[in-house]
Amino acid sequence: MVKTSRTYFCPQCGARRSHPVAGLSGQHVCESCGTTFAVGTGATPDVTALPLQAHRQLLDRYRNAVIAVVLALVAAMFLLPLLVDLKKSSRTVAAAQSRGRADMSALHEAGGKFSRIDVYKNRTDQNEDEYRIEVSDMQSGAALSQPQFYRFPWMQNGGEFKNFSDGNLYLQLKEATVLRFDPGAQQFVDLSPLLMAQFPSELGVGLAGVRFSYDDRPDCLQVVTNDGRKYHVYWVAGQILDAEVASQLDEQRAAKARQTRKYYRYAPLDKGSSLEKRFLLVQYWNKYENGQPQYLTHFELKPLEEAGSFDRDVGGGYAVSHYSVTRGLVRLEVIDATPRFQAEVLAENATRLLLSYSATPEQGKGRMLQLLDKQNNQIVWSRDVAQIPLLARERGGIYARAQGLPSGFFMQGSSLEPGYLMDNQGELVHEFSWR
Repeated sequence: MVKTSRTYFCPQCGARRSHPVAGLSGQHVCESCGTTFAVGTGATPDVTALPLQAHRQLLDRYRNAVIAVVLALVAAMFLLPLLVDLKKSSRTVAAAQSRGRADMSALHEAGGKFSRIDVYKNRTDQNEDEYRIEVSDMQSGAALSQPQFYRFPWMQNGGEFKNFSDGNLYLQLKEATVLRFDPGAQQFVDLSPLLMAQFPSELGVGLAGVRFSYDDRPDCLQVVTNDGRKYHVYWVAGQILDAEVASQLDEQRAAKARQTRKYYRYAPLDKGSSLEKRFLLVQYWNKYENGQPQYLTHFELKPLEEAGSFDRDVGGGYAVSHYSVTRGLVRLEVIDATPRFQAEVLAENATRLLLSYSATPEQGKGRMLQLLDKQNNQIVWSRDVAQIPLLARERGGIYARAQGLPSGFFMQGSSLEPGYLMDNQGELVHEFSWR
C-alpha cells in the first residue's frame, strides 16, 4: 500500500509548510506566517505532494469532469434552439387544431396597408361546418379584430372570395350567404339582411340561398328565396332581375346601349375535351350602359373561312355566333395568336393581367404564368411554374390561384397553401406561413 503524506496550503499566505498544533485536533500552524487554520475533509491538499500514480489519477478525474462540463455546454447550445422551435411548432399545431382546417385566404389592400383574411373550417359534433374568420396585419401577424364564426348544415359546396368593381372584397360561404369586408371594422358584414331590406317585394319572404353568379354576370349574386323564386341581384348597380326573364332583358339592354367597354379573355377555338381544346388570348369590346348591369356572353372563335350563315365577323380574322353579337359583343382583337391549352386569365387589376396556360395538352406540363401590361399588351414577366417552388408542389401548379390587388397579386398553389404576395413586376413582396 502506498502511503501518502499530506500537506496543506495556508489560507493566509499560500505556503504549504505547516505542522499540527499539539492538543488541538484538526488544527495546523503555518511555519511561514504563523497563522493557525483548520484542516480536514474540506481542506484542499497540495497535489504536488502526492505520489506520481495518485497525482495522475486525480488529474484524470479533474480532466474528465472538465470535459463533461464542456460537452454539456455544447449540447445545450445545439439543443436549446431545437427545443424552442419544437415548443413553437407545438403551439402552432395546437392553435391550428383549435381553429380547424385552413380553408381559404385572401388579402385586402387599402392605402398601402394589407389585411390578411384566413378562413378555417371545422366539423362540429352536430355535423355542421363551422367557419372561423380571422383578420390580421400582413407584416406583424397581429390580430386586427375578433374572430367571426358562421355555422351551416354540412353540404358539398365550399366557399370563395371575389373582388367586385366597387373595390370591396366579398366572401361566399357554402351557397348560404355572402359577406362583405368592412375595412374600418376589419370584419365581415352579412349581406342577407341588407338584400331583404333593399328588395322587400322580391326577397321579403326570406333567403334560402345566396351565391356569386358566374363570371358572365359581373358584380352579381344569385339568390333563391324561401318560396323557390330565383333572382339575379346586381349588387353594385342596385338592381334585381327575375332569373326567368334575365336573358331577354340582357338582350334588350344591349340593343339600347351606346357605350362599349374593353375586356380580356382566353377564347376557345375548338369544341370537345377541355384538355385538348385550344385557346387564343383576345381583347374584346362589349356594349354597356353606365350604372346598368353587365352581361358578358360566352363566345367561341371560328376562322372566317369556316364561318356559317348565322355567324358574324367581329374582326381579328374570326367570327362568332350571332347570339354573342345580339347580347353585346361588338368586336375583338387577338393579342396572342399562339394557341394555348387549359388557358385562363387567372386574375387582373387596373394595369395587369395574370395569365395561366399550358404549352401542350398534357396537363400540368410546361405550365406558364405571365403578367401582361394592359396599356401596350406586352408581357412584362414570365415564369414556368416549375421555377416557383411555392406554386409547383401542388401538381405542377395546375391548381394555382390568384387574387388581383391594386399593387400586385396574392398567389397560392392551392386554397390550402399560405401563399405569397408579388408586385406588378412579378417580384416577391411577402411570403406567408400558417400561424
